[in-house]
Amino acid sequence: MKNQIQTASEVKDSNLTSTLAHETRKNRQGLAMFVMTIANQSRAMKADTISKNRRSLKSHLSKGNFLIFVFSLISFCIIFAFSGCNKEKEDENGGKVKLLETITYEDGYYDKFEYDIQNRITKALGYREGEVFRTRTLTYNNVGDLVKSVSIYTDYPEEIREEVFIRDGNTIIYDSGTIILNNDGYPTKIILMYDNELVGERILKYQDGNVIKITSSDEDWEFKYDNKKSPIYYCKTPKWFLLDFIDFGIGLIHNVTKMSLIAGWGNSSTDLVYEYDNDGYPIKQTVIEKYYDGEEYTSVRTFTYK
Repeated sequence: MKNQIQTASEVKDSNLTSTLAHETRKNRQGLAMFVMTIANQSRAMKADTISKNRRSLKSHLSKGNFLIFVFSLISFCIIFAFSGCNKEKEDENGGKVKLLETITYEDGYYDKFEYDIQNRITKALGYREGEVFRTRTLTYNNVGDLVKSVSIYTDYPEEIREEVFIRDGNTIIYDSGTIILNNDGYPTKIILMYDNELVGERILKYQDGNVIKITSSDEDWEFKYDNKKSPIYYCKTPKWFLLDFIDFGIGLIHNVTKMSLIAGWGNSSTDLVYEYDNDGYPIKQTVIEKYYDGEEYTSVRTFTYK
């Protein structure tokens, strides 16, 4: 740009200089307004500052360089804007932060999840044949506790289910029972109630943040995992609520590769095989259920992220 800029003293033809100076002054006035609009400072600038900026531009820009400057400035703004929008979130170790957006099943059903700015699930939508048939809305208090879950089923007749969660230290109390948490917020004991009567208890054992065993009064389950990030790895919804995802082979930290019924009726097991994206997140899950009588059933789930 510097080699292309010419001042009036370098132009030998005075008539041409006069013409160019007249056109340049018109264009530079437009440029000054353009620059002030981008900076959003037009109201704050005083008249004498605007004049100084215009004189400065007049002394450095020729008619041709005005267009080059404008196009360069526009290109820079576009590139900067798109680079900011397309930048993916990363954690402190440079890993890509992704949130589970959908789980799709072979029968055409799928679940879709919405989040708040703190990466907590606020809504879970169930779709059937492209239409929402179930909406579950989660509400949090100002300290981050999950305090209410409202599920609306649009099947006929329409049904509404509401659960209120009350936290007292490391205890969560709700209509269906009580959940005991450890100091890290992981559920270690679940007491199930119905009509104020004890239905059963579940004891949970962990390793590296993953549930490796669930013991109850009628059956025991063991779980094995891969070393990849779970689809809910970065989800900030309380862990005691996210534990329900174990039914889909989704662990709190990693992905379940095997679920085995080691005590109870029958000796069934489930193997789960994954395909991962370039960032190590599972995008396809093949579920192979093996029953005590030798029968097998295979199904596929797919995951997408936001």
